[in-house]
Amino acid sequence: MKNTLLTLMAVTLLTPALVAQAKQDAAGNTTNKTFKVATDAKIHAADGKVALLTDLKVGDKVGLAYTDSNGTLTADKIHVIGEPKAEPGAKKGEDHKGAKSDTELHARGVITAIDTAAGTIAVDVQQHHKKQ
Repeated sequence: MKNTLLTLMAVTLLTPALVAQAKQDAAGNTTNKTFKVATDAKIHAADGKVALLTDLKVGDKVGLAYTDSNGTLTADKIHVIGEPKAEPGAKKGEDHKGAKSDTELHARGVITAIDTAAGTIAVDVQQHHKKQ
């Protein structure tokens, strides 16, 4: 009973941001990641129109292209995921404009926090499915 009470007290003291940071997948990896948004990042709304960091909202489902430089994740491209609207005749993965680099990583998830002053977003990243 003491352990349960202590656990309940600890949970009530944690802020939502700390709870989000504590989310882990089955392998023990944190699934909530904070990304620095590059000053020249390409951001697009669900309708494909150019957007700003201030246009993003907590709860938006997004796709990200980013780099990892010694643990600092920097998002170069962010797009809000809405109804898929691939260009006619485009194959899967070809509806993104711009060349992909070898160091570019990709993630998809839901925005859990935005700090426009710091230029960061926190995203609850979904686990990627591996081909079998």
